[in-house]
Amino acid sequence: MMKSMKWACAPLVGLLLVGCAVTMVSPYDDETRQATLELAKQVDGFYVAMLEHQGNRDYNSFAGQYVEIETELRGLLRRNQVRSMNSESVTISENLLELWVKYKDRHKKDNHYKDGNAKLEWKRLARMFGYALEAEEAKKGPAGSGGEG
Repeated sequence: MMKSMKWACAPLVGLLLVGCAVTMVSPYDDETRQATLELAKQVDGFYVAMLEHQGNRDYNSFAGQYVEIETELRGLLRRNQVRSMNSESVTISENLLELWVKYKDRHKKDNHYKDGNAKLEWKRLARMFGYALEAEEAKKGPAGSGGEG
């Protein structure tokens, strides 16, 4: 009787295993979320000031802000790198930093920044920050469950 019961349950166990997929991700971290929001706000401020600045928009007028924001982006990347099972957030942070450095280097080389580029690049960075925030929020799990770390 016990042997037949084991075999009868085997298909049920198999179905349960097929229907369940476990994806391991880093736990939600509110400090990372807050740091991301603050950094997005800094980038917004940078582009608002840039677009308000009439005239040449030479690199030296914005160099200090570039350095400050790049430093914060590197810190966010490092923060995401040290968290285990966090590859999606690491990739987003790497992309944010790569774009920021690309835009900074072009501004430094050309020594001016066109309105069209500023608007387009601001939107692109804002979208990337949105992805970063969505990735962190998703770590809460279903209905806001999940650990805060």
